[in-house]
This record gives sequence, structure tokens and C-alpha cells, in this order.
Amino acid sequence: MTTIRDVAALAGVSVATVSRALSGSDRVTPATRQRVQAAAAELHYHPNAVAAAMRTGRTGTVGLVVASLANPFITRLAASIEAQCRARGWTLTIATGSEDPDEQARVTSILLRQQVDGLFIVLADNSTGSLDRIAQSGTPIVAIDRRTTIEAHASILNDPTCALGDLATHLYEQGYQRPAIISGPTSVSTGHGRAHIALQALTRAGYNDLPIPIHHGDFTAEHGTQATTKLLESPQPPDVIVALSNLVAQGALHELQRRNIDVGPQVGLTAYDDEPWFELTNPPLTCVTQPVTEMAQAGIETLAALIEHKARHIEPAPLTGSRLIIRQSTCRKT
Repeated sequence: MTTIRDVAALAGVSVATVSRALSGSDRVTPATRQRVQAAAAELHYHPNAVAAAMRTGRTGTVGLVVASLANPFITRLAASIEAQCRARGWTLTIATGSEDPDEQARVTSILLRQQVDGLFIVLADNSTGSLDRIAQSGTPIVAIDRRTTIEAHASILNDPTCALGDLATHLYEQGYQRPAIISGPTSVSTGHGRAHIALQALTRAGYNDLPIPIHHGDFTAEHGTQATTKLLESPQPPDVIVALSNLVAQGALHELQRRNIDVGPQVGLTAYDDEPWFELTNPPLTCVTQPVTEMAQAGIETLAALIEHKARHIEPAPLTGSRLIIRQSTCRKT
């Protein structure tokens, strides 16, 4: 039977290095980890997970709690996290808990009972009282995309300031005069944060003569449809809608098309995140992207540091990889 010593000999490293590489430790280089994993695969070596957990106090399993995998952004984020967990030698368990904080806390508790070494979580809202009890377990928690106030843990955030600034300038140069914003709930950091940044960007770009309406609601297509209906039926209907979510943009586009509005020349529409179908709509949608791979990588590195070094708190700098992709939905001038 193949042993860990056989893997060490084939990889040309010590037994301790094999153990660290296969357990996901950040104390080995990516090249060494890859060499060890290749040797283990060639020899068909599978470490005894139960024995390793008893010896190290770690299971090699981490959890990811999200509201729903129906959101394409969350699906891409989860896939990127899973791929990078696999490269590190971790097993990822994914649980969905809706946008209800109590339900999210419940499914998180289930993962904790499975003795995960750490947790990634996309928080339901900013009311983290139900998660404070979980934090007391000592299990490292990394919030991705949304800010957490839980102490001794970390948040991986994306700063879209530059990209939204580029978007606002583009809209102004295209001759749009009455922008409106549709965003997520104010109870979520991305809901009020994106709206605030977008409003500042539009004001700096030159939209300071009229108030810019902002509609908050769920990050859903239904909210996009309802908010667009209200905006179009208002005394001062917008000539461009800034939708700060992929699903919100989907709902807004549906309502504009239902009314036979010429999207782009008549009423512009922008989206947030970039989905494959954005290029296939009529017209293709302008959007602000998020650096999904970088967010996942930063989350993995942060969680590894919390697990490996038992750090009490880490606050990584916000990521700045967002960028503007201009398509026909916001083009009035050629």
C-alpha cells in the first residue's frame, strides 16, 4: 500500500512537506504543492482524512454559505472558490441560506457541526447579531462581497469607484440627461454602498442640476421590473437607468422591451457584473464587471492565514479590478 513516505520520495520533499501540501497549508509554495499533488495522484495515494483530522485538529474542509446559487455572480464566485480550494487541497462544502439572516445562521451552524476549518460567507444583511454566536466558536469566517462587523474575521470587498466613475463619464458624453439608479437593499453593504458611489460618480460627471432618483429593493429581476415601471411613470422619467445588479438589469430590460422602448437611443441601461447573455441581448448591455477570480483568491489567502496563523483579525485592502465594458445599450452617439 502506498504511504506518505512514497509520495515524499517521488516528489523529492520531506514527509512533513507532503502533509502540509495535502492539507492546504500556506507554508508551501504553489510549485511544491503541485509537485506533491502530482506525485500523490501518480501513486494513487489518498490520505486518511479521519487520522489526519485527529492528528492535526483540522478536517481539510471549508464551507461556503450563500443566499442562492440562482444569482449568476454567486455561481461564478462559488466555482472560482471551489477551484482554488481544490488547488490548495481543501474540500469545499456549499450551503444556501436565502437572504434571511436567521436561516443563514442556521445553515452555517450545520457546517460548523461538520467541523469545517473555516467559512466563506456572503452575508444576508448587515445585521450580524445571529452570526456573532457563530463567531464565538472560534472558526475563522471570511465575508466576501459584503462587509461584516464580526470581530476577529475578515471581509473581501471590491471597490468599484473608478469603474463607476468611467461609467458616469461615458453616460454624460453620450448625451444622457436624466439618470436614475436601481440598487439592492439598504440593509446590505453592496446595496447602499454601490448606490452611494454611483451617485457621487454621476454628480462629479456633471449630473448636478436635478435630483437623481434611487430605488432600493432586493437584488432580483422583480425589483428591477417594478422600479423601472415606477421610474418610467414618474413626472420626470429617466433617459438612462443605472442598474447595480445583474438580475436587476434583467428585470429593467424586460420592462423597457415590454413597453417597446428603444434601449440605448431612447432610454439607456447599464448593468453590474458581466454575464455571457449580456452580449446576446438586444441591444447588448453595457456593464461594470467585478474581479471574481481575484475576490476568490483573496478570500482563500485570507482564510488560510486565519486558519494557519490563528490570526485574530485581517483586513485586506479592497480590490480595484472592476472595469467598464461599453456596449450598445448606452450608445447614442457613434
